[in-house]
Amino acid sequence: RQGQLCWYRVPKVGQIAINDSFMLEAEVYQLKKHFHRESYCVDILELFLETTFQMEMKQLIDLITAPEDEVDLSKFSLKKHSLIVIYKTAYHSFYLPVTLTVY
Repeated sequence: RQGQLCWYRVPKVGQIAINDSFMLEAEVYQLKKHFHRESYCVDILELFLETTFQMEMKQLIDLITAPEDEVDLSKFSLKKHSLIVIYKTAYHSFYLPVTLTVY
């Protein structure tokens, strides 16, 4: 987001954001459709699924650590901070695109 509103908070988006997330995740099947004959197809699919999992883990850690309606700093730790930092940008901003170039 880089300082932008969460997608579901953008005016007129709201709950549509849930559907948008499913559509993005479903793109893995488009990759399968176009690359199914390639030897690296399974590797690419696993990479996208792994990245999705890591991003969802980050979101869970974020929500558990600092829910917006009730901030409880006792739930925060340096370990959780490290996990949030790693999962927040590392996988989809760096790991995924760099690793895809290998294939």
